[in-house]
Amino acid sequence: MLILILLGFAVWFWTDSLRAREAAIQLSQMACRQHGVQLLDATVSLWRIGLKRDRDGQLRIHRCYRFDFSDEDQSRQQGHIQLLGRRLQSMAMEPHPPLEH
Repeated sequence: MLILILLGFAVWFWTDSLRAREAAIQLSQMACRQHGVQLLDATVSLWRIGLKRDRDGQLRIHRCYRFDFSDEDQSRQQGHIQLLGRRLQSMAMEPHPPLEH
């Protein structure tokens, strides 16, 4: 019985992680479009995972993702997304370097 419970938890965690990663990909794509930069393919990756309480005191999985993007200069920069459950908590994108004339 314990094996079935552990297997069920593993399947749930795996599918929840896939959904959270898909949400992170969609959010990073949207942010890149809004800033006029290009999301570099396959760069959304899990950076940190833990447990954190939401506003209601419920314990949720807290995931931090990193992603890379480039601007017209082709300079590679990094962004970060934090999800609590599958809800966006924060997002940051490195500022673009100043343009040189």
